[in-house]
Amino acid sequence: YTGDVEYLEEKIYPMLKEMANFWDQFLWYSEYQDRLVVGPSVSAEQGPTVNGTTYDQSIVWELYKMAIEASEILGVDEEKREGWKEKQAQLNPIIIGEQGQVKEWFEETTLGRGKAGNLAEVAIPNFGAGGSANQGSVHRHTSQLIGLFPGTLINKDTKEWMDAAIKSLEQRGLNGTGWSKAMKINMYARTGLADDTYAMVRAMCAGNENGILDNLLDSHPPFQIDGNYGLTAGMTEMLLQSQLGYTQFLPALPSAWKNGSIQGIKARGNFTISETWENGLAETFTVCYEGGEKSSEFIGEYDGITDAKVYLDGTEIQVEKDEENNKISFEAQKGKVYTI
Repeated sequence: YTGDVEYLEEKIYPMLKEMANFWDQFLWYSEYQDRLVVGPSVSAEQGPTVNGTTYDQSIVWELYKMAIEASEILGVDEEKREGWKEKQAQLNPIIIGEQGQVKEWFEETTLGRGKAGNLAEVAIPNFGAGGSANQGSVHRHTSQLIGLFPGTLINKDTKEWMDAAIKSLEQRGLNGTGWSKAMKINMYARTGLADDTYAMVRAMCAGNENGILDNLLDSHPPFQIDGNYGLTAGMTEMLLQSQLGYTQFLPALPSAWKNGSIQGIKARGNFTISETWENGLAETFTVCYEGGEKSSEFIGEYDGITDAKVYLDGTEIQVEKDEENNKISFEAQKGKVYTI
């Protein structure tokens, strides 16, 4: 979020590099799956131990992405970077099943069913493990969608994968305990389905069970702070996202939040954002760059934003307009507040 290159160089990149080097040696090519795989591999809390769960494949893909981007920013390890790109391209983490869902396991056919090679289709071993904590026959976790949130692998620009992710969310339902509901709120926010996301927020907050309790503790004995943080993170994701290299204003604003405002939330690149809206439509956005450079390019997306005017100290400024993609861009001077 801050763009702190010194911190990246001294603390973060050494860890990313070491982890990427580990996976360079640990991954192996599966002829059966025709890709590089993590093996052995599991999907959290349910199912069998296999090779190449979507959860593990996606995590390693995201790791390589971060290592590649960090090495580019720092201008180091060009040879390693090319190797990481080759490895990442062979992971093929997202595979779509017969019901249009994101498969959790390579062998999965439909929800809860799987087929290995020429063997007969069977119920997936240990599927939906966890009993009453799952509030139903399917597991409360959505580990196969880690590439949707907190990752970037599945996004609005990868429509086929996004449609499959939405199908998987529908299959999992609204049930679960606090932490898993918080994850689903964030995942739904990434889909842009505002009212579905709000339904998850309601499921998290209502009823004094399986979510945020009346005393504001998050359920799942004895207590999970992850759920509290996850709820507020999810509500923020509904109002602002920036994981795709530009800022999305009000990406999942539900009809129930007809009028409102939010101040001082951070977009990646060290931009501080405020937003106001009325009757479900944007009124004003403000942008302030607070990074380490004298200025930085800001790119913002919102339906119809190319018709808006941008002001600095009360004077209209000229901006680049991408009408096809509903984006504007301009060079933001450090510490200056721009009003859209």
